[in-house]
Amino acid sequence: MARFVIFTNTNWSEAPRIRHQLTRLLLKNKHTVSFFEKAKFIFRTSGSDFTISESDLLLVQIRHLINHQLRVIPFFHWLNSIILKYCIRQRLKRGFYDSQTTIINFAYDYYFLRDLFPNNKIISIINDDFEALSRFPFHQHITWALRSTCKMSDAVFCVSTPLQKRLQNWCRPELFLPWAVSPYQVPSVDVTKKNILLFWGSIDNFLDLQMVMKLSDSLSTHHPEWKLFLVGPAEHPENRPIIAKQLSPYTNIHIFDSTPLNDLPLDQTLAAIIPYSRSPAADAVTLANKSMQLLARGLPLIISGMPAFIEKPFVKRLDGEETIEQVLGFCLNNFNTMQPEIKKFIDENSPESRLKQLGLVDDKQSSV
Repeated sequence: MARFVIFTNTNWSEAPRIRHQLTRLLLKNKHTVSFFEKAKFIFRTSGSDFTISESDLLLVQIRHLINHQLRVIPFFHWLNSIILKYCIRQRLKRGFYDSQTTIINFAYDYYFLRDLFPNNKIISIINDDFEALSRFPFHQHITWALRSTCKMSDAVFCVSTPLQKRLQNWCRPELFLPWAVSPYQVPSVDVTKKNILLFWGSIDNFLDLQMVMKLSDSLSTHHPEWKLFLVGPAEHPENRPIIAKQLSPYTNIHIFDSTPLNDLPLDQTLAAIIPYSRSPAADAVTLANKSMQLLARGLPLIISGMPAFIEKPFVKRLDGEETIEQVLGFCLNNFNTMQPEIKKFIDENSPESRLKQLGLVDDKQSSV
């Protein structure tokens, strides 16, 4: 059993992302994890600094002085780091780490971690195009922090090919994609009973509603018995009624709250759809977070947006050269012949492969 400290700009209670999945993977391998959540503003003192969420998982709360978007010059980064380092040092007195603890950092602006952990292995995982997401027309302050964070790390990983290309200026980043949390399961092969296209994710601003409507119209014309299922939470709940109202004229679209994948009618589902619009965040996606779970159930992926998305025989584009009807016809006619490729991809992207990639376990230790 090993110890890990994970730094993030995310709360544990948020919708699962790769940092949550990696934490779960480490816990499943009988390791202990201290998960530093998103820093709160220094004057917000409510709540406990430590929460034992579950066995071997400690949630840690810290404070910062200046929002990362507002640190427009290095001096502001330095000033903020004084507060952060003080808070982290105070929390570390609890004794949940030693010189053998591995530090995993998801924060692009925690360049100061080497000051706190001079002898520990520090792995940084860059998970967003933070420069493109800048709220200002300039992003030199973000570039400065990102470059400094990469340079202080022992190893750098990233979740998309555009990010990998960007970070090559400062380090030798390795691609680190989501993995299959469950093994491949053979789906129902009777395509005559498949009349559902499933979106399983956050129903929010990332969705290209115009593409969803276009898909709905195509189904009404060519497959009137088919349905579109949009299943998931709303990251911004105030947007959900707006989206529902926009889609209400389309009677073949059905919106559901969060539902476990196993509780959905997968035997009737032909494919999973990921109809994202173009945006800086979506443009940096090489594999959407829940793609592996959908593929593990034998569902091909029908996508839009995300120009850097993986190119595989079981990934079809709604915004490519083919018409929607050609894409649906391909999935219908090739559902069964795509299964060996899907299974191979899932097998190659197992939990063990990611742990070995990070150098956290060897063949004898891997037990997932």
